[in-house]
Amino acid sequence: MATYPGGIYSPRTKENKSGVVYDAAKKTTLFAEDITKDDDEIVAIETELGTNPKGDYADVKTLLTYLTDVKKSKAYFNRATTEQVLTAATWLVIWLNHTEYDINDEVNNTEKSGAATATTALHLIDTTADNFTAEDVGRRVWNTTDNTYATVTVFNSSSDLTLSADIMANLETYVIYFSRFTVKQAGYYLITAGLKFRNAADGENCQLNISVNGSTKLATNQRAGAAGDIQVSTSFIKYLAVNDYVEMKGNRAIAGNIDDVIYGTFLSIHRLS
Repeated sequence: MATYPGGIYSPRTKENKSGVVYDAAKKTTLFAEDITKDDDEIVAIETELGTNPKGDYADVKTLLTYLTDVKKSKAYFNRATTEQVLTAATWLVIWLNHTEYDINDEVNNTEKSGAATATTALHLIDTTADNFTAEDVGRRVWNTTDNTYATVTVFNSSSDLTLSADIMANLETYVIYFSRFTVKQAGYYLITAGLKFRNAADGENCQLNISVNGSTKLATNQRAGAAGDIQVSTSFIKYLAVNDYVEMKGNRAIAGNIDDVIYGTFLSIHRLS
């Protein structure tokens, strides 16, 4: 029975018969050195790996797969190109429309835009774009004409969505967006976020919040300072389960913009273990 991986192999001593001298040129003769050299190689490999290299996993292959997956699960996405306008004193999901990297395909920052083609209470009607799908349910709708927000609650057709609030009228423009990280592998994650508020008023409270599954607040950081741009940031480690999703939310006392500087408004998520 094999000693390894419970312990390092300790081969017995092997010697040639008296008078036999090792000769590498003799291809059909087996010498003790031929076996002891193999023994040395085996002991060297086992010593390098150490005992029980699989740890708590089923086997070494499972361990290596796990370690590879850890490295894969990380993403960085941010706000770029266009400033988002927040309404006053309302927690809103920040639209992060640019992905720097997404190693394991866990970022969803899908967006659609257009203009309403009719006025129907609690509905968004757009027969021109005609590209709504059932996957839009749960996504945010930003009325970029009035700077109001709602959530898609029902998919009715490719040109008709039911909304959580009555925000859309004929010809008003909109953006439908998701900006979330959905976990594929459970583990501990390092979450770092930054949010840059443009032209904050003197003493205005500007807040950043990271949430899981839409409601659980993980961290909130706020600042109230002199008039001007305010950068708010947070960083923490959190255990996340498979299918948990992470979003960044912002809240400011007075309606105003979120900066579109790439490294000013961002969400970075990196699996640690």
